[in-house]
Amino acid sequence: MAQNYSLLVQSADQIVWDSGPLKRNPKVYAAIMLDPDDDPVSKTPVFKRSLQPKWNFSSNLSCPSTSTITLRLYHHTYIPRRADPLLGECKIGIEELLRHCSSGEVVQLDVTANGKVSGRLSVLLKTTQDAAKDAKDRMQGATAQNELVTAVGACIERLDAFAEMGDEITKIHPYVSAAWKILTSVYEVVKQQHEMDKEVVDLVNTMVVVYSFEEDIKFVAEKIKILEDTLLKIEQKTGECANFLEEYKQHSFSERAIRTAFLNNNRKRIDDLSQELVKLKESFTHALRTQSLSDTTEIRGHTHEIRKTVNKLDHSGALGQLSHVRYDASLRSGCLPGTRKEVLDELSDWLTLPSGSSNILWLSGVAGSGKSSIATTLSQRFRDLGCLGAFIFFNRNNLANSNPTAVLHTIAYNLAQSNVHIRDALCTVIEQKPGIVDAPIRSQFEALLRGPLLAAPRMEKPVVVILDALDECADKDWRTSLISLIADDFPTLPVGFRFLITSRRDANITGQFEAQHSITAQTLGMSTDIGFYIQSRFNTIRTVDKSIPKEWPGESAMNQLAEHSGGLFIWASMACNFIEGFDPEGRLETLIAADFKDENRLAGIYTIALESSGDWLKDHNFAKWAQGILGCLVLGRAPLSDEAMDSLLSFKPGTASKILARLGSVTYRASDGTARVLHASFSDYLLHSGDHLWNIDSQSYHRSLALGCFNVLQSQLHFNMCGLRDSHLLNSEVADLPTRLNEYLRPELRYASQYWVNHLDGAEPETNILPKLRELLEIHFLYWLEVLSLLGQVQSVNGMLNIARKHVVQAGDEDLKVMLHDAQRFMYGFAPVMAQSAPHIYISALPLSPKESLVQRNFGPRFPSVLRYNAPDGDWLSLQKTLTGHSNWVRSVAFSPDGRRIVSGSDDNTIRIWDSDTGAAVGAPLTGHSNCVQSVAFSPDGRRIVSGSGDNTIRIWDSDTGAAVGAPLTGHSNGVQSVAFSPDGRRIVSGSSDNTIRIWDSDTGAAVGAPLTGHSNWVQSVAFSPDGRRIVSGSDDNTIRIWDSDTGSAIGAPLTGHTNRVWSVAFSPDGRQIVSGSGDNTIRIWDSDTGAAVGAPLTGHTNGIWSVAFSPDGRQIVSGSEDETIRLWHSDTESIIKTSLMTTTSTMLEDGWLAHRLIWVPAWLRNHFCGPLNSLVITPRE
Repeated sequence: MAQNYSLLVQSADQIVWDSGPLKRNPKVYAAIMLDPDDDPVSKTPVFKRSLQPKWNFSSNLSCPSTSTITLRLYHHTYIPRRADPLLGECKIGIEELLRHCSSGEVVQLDVTANGKVSGRLSVLLKTTQDAAKDAKDRMQGATAQNELVTAVGACIERLDAFAEMGDEITKIHPYVSAAWKILTSVYEVVKQQHEMDKEVVDLVNTMVVVYSFEEDIKFVAEKIKILEDTLLKIEQKTGECANFLEEYKQHSFSERAIRTAFLNNNRKRIDDLSQELVKLKESFTHALRTQSLSDTTEIRGHTHEIRKTVNKLDHSGALGQLSHVRYDASLRSGCLPGTRKEVLDELSDWLTLPSGSSNILWLSGVAGSGKSSIATTLSQRFRDLGCLGAFIFFNRNNLANSNPTAVLHTIAYNLAQSNVHIRDALCTVIEQKPGIVDAPIRSQFEALLRGPLLAAPRMEKPVVVILDALDECADKDWRTSLISLIADDFPTLPVGFRFLITSRRDANITGQFEAQHSITAQTLGMSTDIGFYIQSRFNTIRTVDKSIPKEWPGESAMNQLAEHSGGLFIWASMACNFIEGFDPEGRLETLIAADFKDENRLAGIYTIALESSGDWLKDHNFAKWAQGILGCLVLGRAPLSDEAMDSLLSFKPGTASKILARLGSVTYRASDGTARVLHASFSDYLLHSGDHLWNIDSQSYHRSLALGCFNVLQSQLHFNMCGLRDSHLLNSEVADLPTRLNEYLRPELRYASQYWVNHLDGAEPETNILPKLRELLEIHFLYWLEVLSLLGQVQSVNGMLNIARKHVVQAGDEDLKVMLHDAQRFMYGFAPVMAQSAPHIYISALPLSPKESLVQRNFGPRFPSVLRYNAPDGDWLSLQKTLTGHSNWVRSVAFSPDGRRIVSGSDDNTIRIWDSDTGAAVGAPLTGHSNCVQSVAFSPDGRRIVSGSGDNTIRIWDSDTGAAVGAPLTGHSNGVQSVAFSPDGRRIVSGSSDNTIRIWDSDTGAAVGAPLTGHSNWVQSVAFSPDGRRIVSGSDDNTIRIWDSDTGSAIGAPLTGHTNRVWSVAFSPDGRQIVSGSGDNTIRIWDSDTGAAVGAPLTGHTNGIWSVAFSPDGRQIVSGSEDETIRLWHSDTESIIKTSLMTTTSTMLEDGWLAHRLIWVPAWLRNHFCGPLNSLVITPRE
């Protein structure tokens, strides 16, 4: 005879579970079954992400006392047509369980899987009479403490019901899930709290009232699309309330005074949350009644006003200085609805819920596994929730989007648009530090991202930044810089800012990311949703092609395709594209019959697709055209349109369009009409496809594209490219410039102007392509600069010319090398005005260039009506730039090993870093010394700077960030006059006015051995030998000494001969000679092995010699003297080669413009000009 029982399934613990790389716990529920029926009588709710789920779930059972209860634990998944994994089960008779529970206390039951204990359940079985008595007792003993427990519990129940709407609230679900998790955690704590706070109880009761619509949940589900925006706002506000309750939970067991202080500090926040919830409830109720979207009008209006305000600030304020990039995701496909739900939910949970100290999730996987689709889907999900900070995706064919500065600026810009506090902090930084947007990347990170984010108030919801396909970053050096920045610096950002990074398992990425504990790594496995995806695509194919039978292709064929895919979404997508393109039934048979092996699965389908695109063997025109188009797609540095490809490849119009139509299964078109490859793996395949006719030899194709660029430049460049009419207007002041750019500068011309050098660099150095480069420099150079000026790309010219010069040197063309050097000198002198005004390339830059410069000789005669400048010196001045910024004497300067930066130390106690191309200061001054900086030097790898100061200390600096590395090096008892790195960068040598020399470990800052003593007066100069084994020093005692750098012992006797202090010493590049400069006005050369003087002293200076150095080949010596001259000497003949007077420039005209922009004058000429009103007089220099 059946009896009635009440079974309480309270909780579970000790669950055995493989958490995987994401360290995610299971979503556990318990199922109750009665023998002999295997169907569950009831199930507990799913308790998400815990190894200690707590349900307090009661189930009424009606069964004979002889029955057996089976309790099973499951992990809940979202994967269609797949059973939830069983975690373990236990079986026990009703009578036995009642005996165990006779005391009225919960008992523990072991659950087992595969014969081993896999967890433990806490349960209590009672007859219905006992259960009813207990319930009555509990109600009678209820206290005020239960108010909050009840309220939170009710809120959780309503969220549960809301979440059951499933796919109907895909857009809203992540916030429902996040709030559910936090409130569940809060619930467990407040159940144990004996003293509740009324303010918190009221807030939760307000939340319960807001969710009263759950009673009409079916009606809500029917109107979900109409109500979606309002529901989204409710869920976002619920998430904010849940986050506050999470904070309250952390104070819940604190002393009363502490908890009261917390509530007092947050009283306005509680009131605001309650009021906003009530308003949203009213809006929701109104929308339900009217079945319209009128409640969202105000929200959208506010959003529009905010966007207008931000845009206004962007155009007129500091944000406009950020070189942010718009990443167009309009054609990026996300996951098919219903697929990848498990991984999407896991990633969403991680990105929206607290995850310890980690704020970076790295999702890696093989090519084609669906990483980008997942990233795109998540970006849309978080955009809808209003918490997407930025979505950035890389493409190896888009160089501009890969620049670390652009990536950093884009993140900062987007965050500033979404948060007024971040925007204000960011604008303040840019206004206070004008050069920060061009500073080293780590300096920018600190100033433009970390600082503003730390300055902003605590965020009410997480902010998610997604960087997709990091391995596709187009430039290797840029990629390395970004990886390092992400690994080392992103973890220092506030934990509310979460990052999702996707990539293949590139060695560089893997090495740095896996070494960081602050980065959570997950490998994306193969998808089990491929079958669902294939079925959906075939439904579309049948819909489009009505001649295909409804039963086609059948379950067996789709299963075979899914098996061929190996779980790769890109394979399935590619296969469906191929089938859809032409003769679906025939092409399906081709794929099913093919043999796809794991190691070349993608290569196999790419081969089939290309073979089917045309007759590569017999149709030579098709093969030639298709090869060219594929080369453009794979090696192009920016996406190209059909017409641009036809022009670059010298194809007749329409060719690219026809070829791309045949390649439709492996390419696609973006919204701007440009063509792209379907997936990065296709580019990899084309570059490594062996003997196939479509194999791309990168050097050969780069050569073709370089020639194509030069041909476009030759045919389309001319004077006044955009028909500008007024040279008094700067580029930025030409109102219709964007329209003119679109009208006059064709896409292929823009491409060729910006990227010809990249293709030249990718081609093998040879002489056949160089005549085209010569033609550009001799005939079209100024017109090319005009295009770049109008496009805002003048800053990239010197870098392009450097790359071209390297190629020319490798090819051995000396004349062309000289032409490129002259072009660079032209840019050094006039880049500032060219960046502002295209007309002044001809009005200012050309007339004021030296008459013997190649640019002047080539282009001057073509413009006879411009200003003529007659100067006594006909070539470029030796002085290229004057760097201003220090407020006192500059004591020491040094180039970085790559020549791109200069470091200077000054009596203003600061160190500055400068860009050697532009002369601009890089970042803020390096401060820390309390006295003059007397010596500076770069490390051999350029990553560090060492400085010696009159404050008796030595400091080491990070040359990228400007941050001090470690503590100052102390030990000298007087000022440090000279410092130098050893050739391997591991040691530093210093010379001091305490008459000693010290050696230091550059990594630890520790002194190596005792001080080197022997000089009887100040040590003015020290240097390592090229092999690092010796040190040379020059002193105020008029001597030079050589030391063993390992032992610190003096080598031989002092080198004597100078009659005054020795200011400077240096080794020759081969280490065999030493040069010294002295206050006796002479230079001496010494044999470093014997210490003997080599020849007679070099004389000619009329005052003391402060600095000497050998040329890199050792054949020349340069000297700088107090007589204000620099002299160049032959090191073997003692003769002077050249003397150059050092001059200074005037700042009479601060910005260089004269007479309403009549002309712009470079700095070195400004003290020879005067310009009354609109007339101009130029006087020759004296």
